[in-house]
Amino acid sequence: MTEPTTHMESNTTIILKDPAELRLHKLQAHIPAPDKKSSEWVAFIDSIHAGGILHPLLITKDGQIMDGGWRWRAAMQLEMAEVPCLVREEAEAAVIITESLLHRKQMTRGAAVYLALSLVKDFVESAESRRRSNLMRGHKTREIPLKSPNGSDCRSETIAEICQRWGVSEKTYREAVDVQKIFASNSEFKKEWEPKLLRGDASLWNVKSAFGGSNADQSKRNDGVEQKQMEFWTSAFKPICQRVSFWKKLNGEKREVVLQQWREDAADLPQDLRKTMAEVLLEGVE
Repeated sequence: MTEPTTHMESNTTIILKDPAELRLHKLQAHIPAPDKKSSEWVAFIDSIHAGGILHPLLITKDGQIMDGGWRWRAAMQLEMAEVPCLVREEAEAAVIITESLLHRKQMTRGAAVYLALSLVKDFVESAESRRRSNLMRGHKTREIPLKSPNGSDCRSETIAEICQRWGVSEKTYREAVDVQKIFASNSEFKKEWEPKLLRGDASLWNVKSAFGGSNADQSKRNDGVEQKQMEFWTSAFKPICQRVSFWKKLNGEKREVVLQQWREDAADLPQDLRKTMAEVLLEGVE
């Protein structure tokens, strides 16, 4: 095995490992593998083939991968002899896996939060272990002890603290909890809709609406209500356009507050709707 090298930026030792000796961490069991027929995977493979693995995998001492599952799979597919790795403590696993999941570019924020819910208990324990370790080393930290949510009876401040750590809104978190409960109560509905959620074809809101619709009496459809909904969708963009002059008066900091909320809300929109909106907005600058 090649001798360890030193990562100069962080002064952390990088070791080179045979990817065949590694495996995904057990906490990643519920996280779906990439679709190897998708354009995203093909592009990812091409980038690894051309430039190699630029960011090391985070692994435990016994070779369980906490971060870098896509890179590892790519290395296996390309039959690479070695991959760069950093060894981290097992106690950090849940935090590393959750943070990696929530920052995936290939997944909507709503889908990532839905998957992260299964790691909440482990995340809380891991985060507390890290906090105590930092304090013992004399490192200052603003983090406060976390508590695991306890179903629907959990305190709002508990949810708020977790959402702050995850960088998500409480609205998204609670919608993910609702979807998790829906799937737990209806396996057939989950079989149909969970893949759509994870692919980005449906948002958390779409799943909840579809479940409500599938359990409603379709004979009671109200054409007047549907017409109002159609009118809302066709005119929803007009108020924004009418307020462009006020947008120009906002400073950069206030604009960023608005844009950040847009990013969080947009993450829950259906993928096809986001794509179409982007195309419409870009028509004027091409």
